[in-house]
Amino acid sequence: FLIMEFVKGQPLNEYIEKVSGPINEEDTFQIMKQILSAVQYAHDKGIMHRDLKPSNIVINRKKEIKILDFGIAKKLGDKGHQHTRIGQKLGTLPYMSPEQIRGFTDISISTDIYSLGVLLFQIVTGKSAYSGNLDEFELSKKIVEEPLPRIKDIYPGAATYFQTIIDKATEKKPENRFVSCFQFLEAVKQAQKTEAQVGICNLKENISIENETLPTININVSRIENIEQNKNINGIINSNSKLINVLLY
Repeated sequence: FLIMEFVKGQPLNEYIEKVSGPINEEDTFQIMKQILSAVQYAHDKGIMHRDLKPSNIVINRKKEIKILDFGIAKKLGDKGHQHTRIGQKLGTLPYMSPEQIRGFTDISISTDIYSLGVLLFQIVTGKSAYSGNLDEFELSKKIVEEPLPRIKDIYPGAATYFQTIIDKATEKKPENRFVSCFQFLEAVKQAQKTEAQVGICNLKENISIENETLPTININVSRIENIEQNKNINGIINSNSKLINVLLY
């Protein structure tokens, strides 16, 4: 018999469908960091998953992630024992890379990166990238020939920088994608920093506007310049008394 870890939680696709809908930006950053770090660890050990999708990822109440089902995983560079015959397709169609669709046997970690790009699309928009009304041929043709739908067409509230990351991860040619999950992760971290900086700029702009119209405001704007990103800012705006107090910790 096998002794295995009991993982408490629910599949990510079920979480998105029944609990969260489109996942907010902060949670998206935290979830993707965990997923990318885990897949990078597998790649570092020479293992390619080949079936990354929301139903193979479990999320618990603390938003901690576990990746499951390495049933069709493959050891990188393993040509001695072919688990995949030429022309045979393994994986879950909506999350498969173009090279998987074509049945190539010499796929690399880029196929996992492609799947993670499709996964990010679903996290951000709350919807699968492809309609369930497509038959296998139509869906396969779209994956091979067409880019993913634009995230704002599915969910207008999606942040634009996620589109750039998704586009890079889901390039049709493997060599044009992120070269590793680490590079993918760095792009996510950079997007988070950009969002934090935008948040500070918006806060300062709002303060500036209020300062012109409300003479009773008492605020030390210069202290904001020394804040690293937008961490530890607690802004309280009292419109009734026309006072703005920004508490900096």
